[in-house]
This record gives sequence, C-alpha cells and structure tokens, in this order.
Amino acid sequence: MSNTPNVLMLFDGICAFCSGGVRFILKRTGDNVKFCAMQSDAGLRHLEQLNLPKQDYETVVLIDGQSLLYKSDVMVRLLNLMGGGWAILSVVLRKIPKPLRDRVYDFIARHRFKIMGRRKTCLMPDAATRSRFLL
Repeated sequence: MSNTPNVLMLFDGICAFCSGGVRFILKRTGDNVKFCAMQSDAGLRHLEQLNLPKQDYETVVLIDGQSLLYKSDVMVRLLNLMGGGWAILSVVLRKIPKPLRDRVYDFIARHRFKIMGRRKTCLMPDAATRSRFLL
C-alpha cells in the first residue's frame, strides 16, 4: 500500500457514531493521522488489498505503519496518539484483557445504528480538514 500515511483509520462513513468519533479524533491528533471512509473509492481499494469485506463493516481498521489493528486495539492506539489524559486512558484500557475489550467493542458496533443512527451520505471533510482524508 504505497502512499499510505503513517496512520490511516478506515471507518464506516455512513455510521453517525463512527463519523462523530472521526471528528473527535481529528481535533486531537496531528497531520500524520489520516481518515478514509470504507465506502469511498480509496477505502474500497484498501479493503480489497487487505482482503476485508467491502460491505457490512463490523470494525474500524487502523493501518499503523506495517501493523493492522482492529476493534478495541484501534481505540487504544488512537487514544495514545491523542496524548495527554487520553494517553493515560489508553494505558488503563491496555490492562483490560483484549477479549473483554473486544466484547464491549462488538456490543457497541452491533448497536451503533440504534445508538446514533445512519447518515445518508459519507462524512465529507471541510476545506480545513480535507488534507487529512483519502477520498
């Protein structure tokens, strides 16, 4: 995957919960963290290269250098990248066994549309954040 930024988060662009999370993370991370809706052309290409389903997204995916992270590991890594108190929270979450963290993640993922709903279109960046998105 050439031209991949240092950290790339693939997310469900029509999920309001996911889009809200992206907006939250976007404000608290640097330019080396990029975002890509799975439904976009770039997102579909990445999913194909990673042999991941191109519909019915059940997890966010974080491409971090040569590592691929899924589920709660994505959240732990992003909290760490946000720094400050968020990084402390990532240390606390890392102490929780991954199977338990992932069960909580799966529960939220399964109910995300009930919690926050769906968007009719993918999250589109504004002019100030466009450089942080692969479209």
